[in-house]
Formats: sequence, structure tokens, C-alpha cells
Amino acid sequence: MSTLPHFKYISIEQITDKTAIPFTDLEKSEKYASDIVNIFNGQLKKTSDSHLNYAIAGYYFNKKEYSEMKKYYLMAIKQNHTNAMYCLALYYIKETSNTEMALKYMKMAIEQNNTLAMIWIGDYHRYVCENYTDMMKYYLMAVKNGNSDGIINIANYYKDIKNDHQATKRYYINAVEKGNHKGMFLLAEYYYVIENNMEEAKKYYVMASERGNSLATYLTGVFYFKIDKDIPTALKYFKLAADNGNSNAMHGLANYYYDIEKNIDEGVRYYTMASENGNPDSMVSLFRHYYKLQDFPMMIKYAELGVTYGNIELANQLGMHYSYVENNHKKAMEYFMIGVKKDNNESLFCLALQYYATGDIEKYEKYLIDSCNQGNVTAARYLGFYYQNYKKDNQKGLEYFKIAVDKDDVESFMHIGLLYNILGEYDLSLSHLLTASEKGYVKASNYVGFYYQNEKQDYPTALSYFKLGVEKDDTEATLNIASLYYIMGEFDLSEKYFLIAVEKGDEVAANNLGFYFQNVKKDYENAIKYYKLAEERGEQYSIYNLYTLFKKLGDNQGETEKYYQKVLEINSKTSIFKDLLD
Repeated sequence: MSTLPHFKYISIEQITDKTAIPFTDLEKSEKYASDIVNIFNGQLKKTSDSHLNYAIAGYYFNKKEYSEMKKYYLMAIKQNHTNAMYCLALYYIKETSNTEMALKYMKMAIEQNNTLAMIWIGDYHRYVCENYTDMMKYYLMAVKNGNSDGIINIANYYKDIKNDHQATKRYYINAVEKGNHKGMFLLAEYYYVIENNMEEAKKYYVMASERGNSLATYLTGVFYFKIDKDIPTALKYFKLAADNGNSNAMHGLANYYYDIEKNIDEGVRYYTMASENGNPDSMVSLFRHYYKLQDFPMMIKYAELGVTYGNIELANQLGMHYSYVENNHKKAMEYFMIGVKKDNNESLFCLALQYYATGDIEKYEKYLIDSCNQGNVTAARYLGFYYQNYKKDNQKGLEYFKIAVDKDDVESFMHIGLLYNILGEYDLSLSHLLTASEKGYVKASNYVGFYYQNEKQDYPTALSYFKLGVEKDDTEATLNIASLYYIMGEFDLSEKYFLIAVEKGDEVAANNLGFYFQNVKKDYENAIKYYKLAEERGEQYSIYNLYTLFKKLGDNQGETEKYYQKVLEINSKTSIFKDLLD
């Protein structure tokens, strides 16, 4: 049983499905149907009727208001309501672990021929006592008193304990012969999983569906959808199951309309319906839908709903939203801590990053180490950075980069290569950079290119590594190959790649292209154009270049003075032009 305060009940069947509170007397259930539905939707009223007192107790159980619950169960028990005895026993075992009180009320219910209590006692002897003789006694007692679920439990005993497929099948068939829809469903599962008999599986799924088993109806739809590829029939069963409150069917319909038919409105309608019926997958889908729309209030609504159902992925997503969108690290920590308490490693790593963002370096280190110790390779890499750059402990940094490298983390191959270079281990440096490049990490390819360009003066090999990045549309590699072609005197190719990098928004390429037009082509108009483009993009050296170019041209004193003042202003803050001005 679970607390679902947001759920609106429309039938006794849904109440039983969502809360596991039994309403087994069909005649009486039909008589009291509207009253019971109203009670579970919060419309309570005083009554002396045992069935309504039982329903009110169930309502309070669902809300976890146990004092009121016990009061109404005891009122119903005094009126000899056997299901009240059974449910009060469930409360004692599930909520208080009081086996003595649970057994007291179960035995009281059995004395009144309550078959649910018989089956529970049978389960108790199977799972707790491992007394299979008494287990069989109570299951058969339930069967004798008309509850064929006892047959199913006997079948499950042969399946799980005895591993006797033939006996399992025989008892499922026995349950089917007594009209038990659970038996039909389980026999379908048996044919599907054990015997791989699709026709018999479909036959019994359909049979169970016709008896009102909404899960069987949904799985019949899945069968038609995935195996028979009969979409119209599949949709018919999905809709029938959805009408009977099956949230998986609602989610399946939503996926069909959203992803296949591209009918977004209908997809969202079914996702919403499924979410309101407690389907966590639909909550995730709605979170993603509203995220794409940047509708943050609706995104947060369904993420929070998913979190109430224990979805750690959505707790982490909320944490990231509050961290990176709202810059609310305190709120972000609250959501990441939900996952940490559930031993979720991603939550642990994200919590570490929040402590870094808030300046608590000690806790940042602690949670990164915890995450690394639980196998998070990214945490190991971050610890490598932390010890190398913050603690200035290269050996400790090397230790953590090695942990990440041992787990084949591509980025760490590059970073350990760079650290080996600092440590003077040049062969190890190159070998790790080459490995990262071979694994497709473009940044590493750029470093290898620089090595062959600057250390070996092997321009053809350097070009081959820069081209690896260019082929993957990497802007930095495009800039590097343009610069190398310039050094080689291949000015047409240099211009070509500088232009590509400029089109990708690179400010350094714009400045270099201005330099190229100024000094190679003597095209001062284009030189000024690209220097100014670089300036717009924040490249400060372009301002100095504009100053010197206007000064050299000598025909625009106003522009010369303007850029000279800009150079002085920048130099007063950063001193980057000090040597040039001197």
C-alpha cells in the first residue's frame, strides 16, 4: 500500500489496484461502490455501516493516519467485518513489524473463513517459517473455501522452490479451469517464457483480458504490437487497458502518438493521464517534453512528482536545473542528497560539484573520493585535476588519472599524457596522447600535432593529426592547420582554413586572417574587416593590430587615436601590451 494523495479514484477496481485494500464481496462492493469511491477521494461521513467503516479505515491507512485507521478498523471488526481483521493484521506486520498482533488478527479472520487471511498465513509459513507442510495446508484451505488464488500460490511454490515446470503448469491450468484470471495471465507468461509458445501465450493473455485483467490486456497489446506487428489491434487493447486504469497502457499509447505518429498533443495527453495514474516513466517523458519547450514550471512539476515515486534520475535532473539554471546550489544539494541516500553514484558526484561551486573544497574532495571509490571514472579524473592543479601534488594527480585510465577513460589518457610531459616523462607523455588520439579524442590529436610541429618539425605528420580534428569539425584543429599552412608558406590553404574557423565563430582565426591580409596580401581593407570582427568577438590583440595598422596607413588619425586609447585602457588592466608599447 502506498500514499498517492494526487490520485483521483474513479472505481473500486482502481482503489484495489493502487492500494491493495481488498473489496472482495462483489455484491456488497457494487452496492457501496459510489460511497467507497467518494470516501477514497476524501469525502468522509459518519456511518454505522461496517463496510463503510472499513472503507474509511482504508482511506486513513492510505494517508498514513494510523490512529484514525485503527479506530475505524476496530469499529468494523466489532461488527464482524473479516476484511477489517485482515487489513489490521497487514498494518501490524508491514508498518510496525509486530508479528504477534498480525497473527492474532489473521487467525481471527480465518476463524470467520476469510480466505485472504488463509493465503497470507500460507505465505507466512512459506517465506518466513519455510514450513511447506503448513503452507500447503492453508493454501488448500483457501481453495476449499472458494479462493483459487491458493492454487496459484501452490503453482508458484512448484516453480520457485521445486523448479518443477510440469507441476507449475498443471496448477496454473487448474486455476484457469476455476476461472481465475491471474492463473490465465500466469499460464500465458509460462507459455511465453518457458515453452516459447506464442500462440498459447496470446490465447491466455486474451482470456485473462476478457476476465478484466488490465495487465493482461496491456500485454496482449504489446504482443500484437511487437510480435504480430498488428498496430490497429494493439492500439485497441492498449486503449481498453488504459480505460481500465492501466498506466503502462497509457504510457504505451503516449509513446506511440508522441514518437511514431508525431501527434504531440495526443502523446502529452496520454503521458499526463499515465502520470496521474502513477506511471514513473511518463513522468520522465513529461519532464523531457517540457524541458525541450523550456517550460520550467511544468518540467519541475513532473520531475518532483517522479521524485515522490523514487525516481533518482529526476532528482538528479532537478538538482542540475537548480544548479545551472537557477544558480540555487542549496536547492540543488537537497535533490542530489536524495540520490546519495539511495547510494546513487551520479548524485554523489554532482553533490561534490555543488560543494566546489559553493567554495567548500574540503567536502568537494571528500565526495569526489567517495564517488571515485564507488567506481565513478569521471570523479577519478576530477581528482586528478584537483591534486595536480589545486593541491599542486602531481604524484597524487597521477595516481587518480591512472585509476581513470585503467577504466579506459579517453580524456584521462590525454590529461595523464600532459602531466607526464610536465614531469619530464616524454615517452610516456607521447604514448598516452597517441592512445587518446587513436580513441578519437580530438583535443589529444591537436596536442600530438603540436608535438610533431614544434618538437620534431615534422610538418606532414603534424598536418595528419590536425586533419583528424578537422574531419570531426573541430574549430581548434581548423585553426591549428591554418596556422601550420601559414608557417609552411601554403598561403591559399592557410586562408581557406582560417576562413572556415572564422565562420565557426573563432576570434583568434579572425585576428590571424586580418594579419594574413595585412602582411601577405597587403589587402588592408580586408585586414581591417577581420581585425574588427575579432575585436567584436573579444580578441584583444586585434585592437593592438588595428592601432598599428591605422598608424602605419596614416590616413585616419581619428581611428589611430581611438585604438591607441583602447590599447592603453587594456594595458592598464592587464599589461598584455607592455612589451609592445615599450
